[in-house]
Amino acid sequence: MKHLFISLLLIFNISLFAQNFSFELQNEFDIDARDYPISSDAQNYFVAFTVIDLDNDFRNSIHFISTDLDGQIEEVMIYESPNGNISISCDQILNLPNGEQLLSGVYSENNTPPYYPFIMNIAEDGQVNWAKKINSGTISRLKIELLSDDSILVLIRSAGVSDHSIICKMDIDGNFSNIKELGTFQNVPKKFTTYNGFFEVLFVDGNLMSIENDLSDINWQRKYYNEIGMEYSRAENGDFLFVSAQVSFPGYMTVFRTDADGNAIWAQYIEAWHGEEQNQISIFDIVDFHFIEEDPNGNIIVSANSEGGLFGSLQMVLDANGNYLSNYKINTYKNQFRVINDHDYLVGGFLNSGSINTTNFIFEKRAYMDSSPCDSIYNYSIAAGDEMSMTPDEINLNVFEEFTVEDIDVVTSSGNFEQNEYCDMLLHVDINPSLQSQVEVYPNPSDDKVWISSESEISNIKIYNALGFLIEETEYSLIDLNNYPRGVYLLQIEFDSNQKVIKKMLKK
Repeated sequence: MKHLFISLLLIFNISLFAQNFSFELQNEFDIDARDYPISSDAQNYFVAFTVIDLDNDFRNSIHFISTDLDGQIEEVMIYESPNGNISISCDQILNLPNGEQLLSGVYSENNTPPYYPFIMNIAEDGQVNWAKKINSGTISRLKIELLSDDSILVLIRSAGVSDHSIICKMDIDGNFSNIKELGTFQNVPKKFTTYNGFFEVLFVDGNLMSIENDLSDINWQRKYYNEIGMEYSRAENGDFLFVSAQVSFPGYMTVFRTDADGNAIWAQYIEAWHGEEQNQISIFDIVDFHFIEEDPNGNIIVSANSEGGLFGSLQMVLDANGNYLSNYKINTYKNQFRVINDHDYLVGGFLNSGSINTTNFIFEKRAYMDSSPCDSIYNYSIAAGDEMSMTPDEINLNVFEEFTVEDIDVVTSSGNFEQNEYCDMLLHVDINPSLQSQVEVYPNPSDDKVWISSESEISNIKIYNALGFLIEETEYSLIDLNNYPRGVYLLQIEFDSNQKVIKKMLKK
């Protein structure tokens, strides 16, 4: 019974889209856990691993996994160079409207300098349509993004004769155009957001700019302070949502909101730690952020990355005005995230924190607000944050002519990963949406009492903690929380008709 009710909590999603899942992939390889990408399209989810020959410190192949929308593996393809001296890795997957994918990563001979970025186009059947490397000096990894006109934006930081960022466009056949450089700007891009006719790009130093799709002009530039990590997104009403780490150690977060013109609305400074005492061992030390997003109710979820993934990932949930709602920490390591809609995301991570990982891989789909019994709840403090705006760097778009591309060979074969259920998230029950919407739990979260109201007559309420243990059973619609520890609880509410609904309750 314990596992049933844990599962009910975890797979329930108010939007009633495809259920959440949690799988453990049986890993038999040495995998580079620092830069594996996760992606999705309307029919599939994807993960790409770089497999390493540890004896020679050599990245010899890419294992590309596709699953269905329930997380079940459908296919594993292996990509490698026919030349045994060529090392390739993968750090991004981009899904194209025609069902193809672009995989990008680093290409080198014998895994030694010079390191070149490469892009390969994968057909729907997993075969390679083409693969190209960019030869313009010694170049760091690139970022690719699909623009509103279905062209592909490519941005790379080059360390050739002089450091500079190259920005250009590419079509699905691998032809490059509109090749520009961002003056002497040297920072790497963190995130792209695309709109009709233009896109926004956030760089790791806090520079945010809007650029025309044809790369003809920079519409505006802003800059925000951060010490060791930053992320942003847009709210439904056009406001900007930011999260920034103000100090390098300990790394705590400042979440702030601005209007569409960049004017500050509010800022919150948040510290988080495990256990009663806050010290260097117990704090969640942030080094970067996975995402900040708004859910359909206007709540804001921040996903923070710890020291190299050493302590997992902390999810902090605030309301639209910056008030604290809840938190939970995902206890896998070296996590990667992929937001797939306005209420769900994918997360992948390993069972230990090694950068070269031989342990099994955990692949999950979660709803923004949902924690699991494999998560931890952290203590926290929250206070008004500081103004984060800074003077933006002066950046210009200039024509860049020293750009060359070369075709490369990649061969394919089939692979295999076995998978098992993980964290009891796979059981499924039918939920009556009309009955579910009739039940209200309020106030929620609460530190005192909770009322349960319903249009139908309630016959029984069972309360389970986050570990799935039954801690109380009652016929009354008033629940006293004074003796409950702070955390997440599951309410199974049964009606005279013998129908049941599941609600989540937060004790703060």
